Amino acid sequence: MLCKHCQRSFGAPHSTAYNRLHGGRTEFDAVVALLAEGVSQAVIARARGLSPSTVSHWIGRAAKHSRAFEEMRLVVDEPTELQLDDLRSGEAGREQRTWVFNALEVGPRLWLRSRVGARTFRNTLVFARAVRQRIRRLPALRVPPRFGLPAGARRLGSRSTLR
Repeated sequence: MLCKHCQRSFGAPHSTAYNRLHGGRTEFDAVVALLAEGVSQAVIARARGLSPSTVSHWIGRAAKHSRAFEEMRLVVDEPTELQLDDLRSGEAGREQRTWVFNALEVGPRLWLRSRVGARTFRNTLVFARAVRQRIRRLPALRVPPRFGLPAGARRLGSRSTLR
C-alpha cells in the first residue's frame, strides 16, 4: 500500500495489533474474543494449543492497541451526568495511601478516565484536565469539597484552570 501523503509504501497491518504478529489474525482474534468472554489465559492456551506466554503476549498487545485507540477516538459531546470519584486503595496500616481517580458518564456507564496516584492538588488537576480533553462541550464543572482540592478551588470548569 502507498501512503496518500508521502507516497511511501507500508504494510496494511502497520500500526495495528497485527503488525509483526507471529501467528494468524484469526487465531489472535479468537484469543482476544475468548478473553473478553471471561475465559482464563490458561484455559485459552490449553484449548487453542498455544503457549501461555504467547497468550499473555497477545493479550498485552491487544490491550496496548485498545488503549491507543481509546486515547485517539473517545470523546463525549455533552455528558448528561458526569461522576468523579476518588477511591483510597492499598494495604491497611500503610502510611502512604494510593488513590484511584475515576470519571464516569453515568447514563451509558462510560469510563472516561482513570488515574492512580497520591491525593494531591496537582494529581487532581491533571486528572480533571484529562477528563476535560475527552469532553467537547461542558459547562463549569463543580467538584465535591472532599475531592482532594483546597476549600477555595472547587470550580474546575473555567478554561484557564483546565488548559
